[in-house]
Amino acid sequence: MIGGYLVTFGNNPISVWDNNTLIAALFALLAAFCWGSSTVLGKQALIYLPYSLVTALRLVITTITGIVIILFSDWSIIYSHISYPQWKMLLLIVFSTGTVALFIYYYGLNRLPASHTTLFELFWPLSAVVIDWIIKGEPLSFSQLFGAVILLTSMTILTQENSNERSQSKRSQS
Repeated sequence: MIGGYLVTFGNNPISVWDNNTLIAALFALLAAFCWGSSTVLGKQALIYLPYSLVTALRLVITTITGIVIILFSDWSIIYSHISYPQWKMLLLIVFSTGTVALFIYYYGLNRLPASHTTLFELFWPLSAVVIDWIIKGEPLSFSQLFGAVILLTSMTILTQENSNERSQSKRSQS
C-alpha cells in the first residue's frame, strides 16, 4: 500500500490535497476495496465455474451496478463534459483491451492465490506513471521511484513464495 501511495502521489502529502484530490483518493480507495472484494469472490467462484463465465458475470454485474449509480445520480454523468468521440474511445477501450485484460486476469487468478493477485494489481499505478513518463516526458520523482522499488520487491517476494510453496508441496507428495 505504501509503495502504491508513493508511486501515485509522490512527495505530495495528504495535508496539501484540495477537496477534489481528496474525493478522487477516496473514490480510488473505494474502487480498490471493490476490486479486492470481487477478486476474493471471483476466486471462490472459480472453484465451481470456468474463468470465462466468471469474467462475463463480473462484466454484467459491473454494468448493472453502473446503471443503478447513473439512475441514482439523475443521469448527470451522461451530460458531463465528455465529448462524443471520448465516449466512443472509452467504449472501444472497455470492449477491447479492458475486456481482454479482464479475461487474462481471471485466467491468472485461476492459478494464483487471491492474496498475491491483489498485491500484483498495485502494479497498475506504476504502469500509469511509467507511461506518463514515456509519453509526456514527466520523470518519476525520487519518492515515486522508491515506491516502485517497494512494489517490485513485494511482487518478487510473493513470486518467490509461490514457487517455494509449489516445490514444497511437490516434495511432500513424493
